[in-house]
This record gives sequence, C-alpha cells and structure tokens, in this order.
Amino acid sequence: MLRQYRLKRYRSLAVFRALPSTFFAGVYMPMPWPVKAFLVFGAMLLVQSAWSLVDGYRFLRFVRRRRSRPVGNYAPLAAVVIPCKGVDAEFESNLDRFLTQDYPNYQVVFVVADPSDPAYKRLQERLATLPESGVVRAPETLLVVAGISDERGDKVNNLLHGLEVLDQSVEALIFADIDASPSPD
Repeated sequence: MLRQYRLKRYRSLAVFRALPSTFFAGVYMPMPWPVKAFLVFGAMLLVQSAWSLVDGYRFLRFVRRRRSRPVGNYAPLAAVVIPCKGVDAEFESNLDRFLTQDYPNYQVVFVVADPSDPAYKRLQERLATLPESGVVRAPETLLVVAGISDERGDKVNNLLHGLEVLDQSVEALIFADIDASPSPD
C-alpha cells in the first residue's frame, strides 16, 4: 500500500513522469561506473588516512622516547668560521656569544679581508682578553687576514682562507656571520 501511495505521488511530479514506472517499483538499477570508481577510491583514501594517522602516532611515540633518553657525550672538535667586515651595533654582544658557547671543544676563526677594516682592530683587542665567566672551556681563536681577491667576493674569499687555517682534526664545520646572535647551546 505504501508503494502504491508513493507511486501515485511521484508520478504526479513533472520530473518523474518521463521515468519508467519500474524505477519506483523497487527494480534494481545498476550503478554507473564513475560512481563505483568514486566510492572505491574514497574507501581507499579513508584506509590510507587511517594508516597515516596510526603511523603519525607511532612516530610521535618514537620521538618522545628518543627525547627522554639521556644525551650522549660525543662532542667532536668543531670549528666556526666567521667572515667579518665592518662593525655594527651588535658586534660586541655577538662576539661574546660566539666565544661563550656551552660546547666543550671548538675553535673560532675570524677572517677579515683587510687589516684596515674596523672589525680587525676590535677583534684584536677582544681576543686578547677572552671572557671566563660561564664558559665550559675557552675556545681556541684565530684571527686571519685573507686579503682582497679579484677572482671572488670578499665573503667567499674570507671563508676559503678560514678553511685553510683550520686544524686537520676538525669534524664539524660551522659557517656563521658576525651579525648572527647564536644561543649559548
């Protein structure tokens, strides 16, 4: 009885008059292939999303476990090569930060292109008196004059000359600018 009611009701609509009466009688109509493909790919996407979520939680657990372990004591000899040119407002504070790192075994190489550079005189004065407060171990420091090059820029030339004077046992190279403000660790 309910089917007959629906059949009468929907047949009265202009849109459904063109459809065959078997559509409303409960006859199976096959699903078009684009709809099937959409549903299959949607289901695959849901499975992939769930798998990614599980993997994300596994990775988070791995990272938290690794961070809770004590830090090892491996500290290779490191060298910081710093090309310098001119003196800015933060020159002294940045210089102090480079010289007071909490790293046990490192050397700092300051490189200038010309001895008439204002940074050269400030570096000479400052390196003569290294700070002792809060330092694990005072770093070995070098002040190098690279000279002016016609083949490359001043910064690249300074970096290359800084590399030439490094200790051969250096395992970690760090390049920084004097206008950078590193954290103590």
